[in-house]
Amino acid sequence: MPSWALTTHGVSHDPVMRIANHVDIEAPVDTVFRWITHKNRIVQWIPNLLKSRITRETAGRIGTSLRQVCGVNHRRVEVPIEVTAYEPNRRLTVRMRTRKQDTVIDFRLEELRSATRLTRVAHIRFVGYMKLVGLLTGESVRERSLRSCQQQFDRLKRLSEKEAATD
Repeated sequence: MPSWALTTHGVSHDPVMRIANHVDIEAPVDTVFRWITHKNRIVQWIPNLLKSRITRETAGRIGTSLRQVCGVNHRRVEVPIEVTAYEPNRRLTVRMRTRKQDTVIDFRLEELRSATRLTRVAHIRFVGYMKLVGLLTGESVRERSLRSCQQQFDRLKRLSEKEAATD
């Protein structure tokens, strides 16, 4: 079995890749939460995200839908997103479904003494022929995902800490 976590999800028994990482940010939890939840801020720390727009907003945020346009391999890809969990200053969970994968990303925020710990756990279920591709290339997918997330976290940390320093 590869070193990345391969589990079954629900009753489907489809393989699910679990990728987790975290970052400590020297900023208040509400500052960090604004950076991960506001559509105009998200595009500043996710490098390949070109734009994000809300297509349906709900009270309490759970069920809110977004469309994000990402640059992938010199192409523009539109990704539908749904908010599945929302707890102000504590948690944001989103689900993204494309023809190739069904991904759930859970962001959790924890107040530390002088910082905020942001933990990101992604569960990726490959769809169709990508199930086989995912099994064959899982380790490289995991490594690319971790590198990409680290770049995103570095930007998010810099932006959040800069804002906290000016407040």
